[in-house]
Amino acid sequence: MWIDLLRSSTLIAAIVAVSVNGPSNVPEGYEAKLSSLLQTVVSEDGLVDYNLLRGPLRDSLREIVDLVEVYNGPLESDDQKKAFWMNAYNVHMLLNIVENPDVRDIIEDGYAEQFFKSDRVAAGRIISLDEIEHTILRRQPADRHTDLSV
Repeated sequence: MWIDLLRSSTLIAAIVAVSVNGPSNVPEGYEAKLSSLLQTVVSEDGLVDYNLLRGPLRDSLREIVDLVEVYNGPLESDDQKKAFWMNAYNVHMLLNIVENPDVRDIIEDGYAEQFFKSDRVAAGRIISLDEIEHTILRRQPADRHTDLSV
């Protein structure tokens, strides 16, 4: 179940990141590095090769996560904002899975709280994946932040 969700969200994020129009203020090389990484680890069938991410590409994933963490905006368009936050969510989720190789099902294996509710850093803010998904992307009321737009 979660693999299908991750597969879909990773591919959507890759498409959005590549298709954003206009000048971007994301960290230098971020979009190219992310696109290259996703092209390498996501098969034509949409499956993620986690062995590559755990092995030779682990440093590349960490570098992209680091760029997401320190990004300090702003982004010009709603599409750029959506792409950034979708990608922030996805790279943090990929890192979660890489760092927890025994996970097979996030819910059944008891990782939901750790993966979705734990604090991460994106755009210099302490934020959870739930907050990225619900507050920023779905524009639902915020639990602890008042301004989450970049």
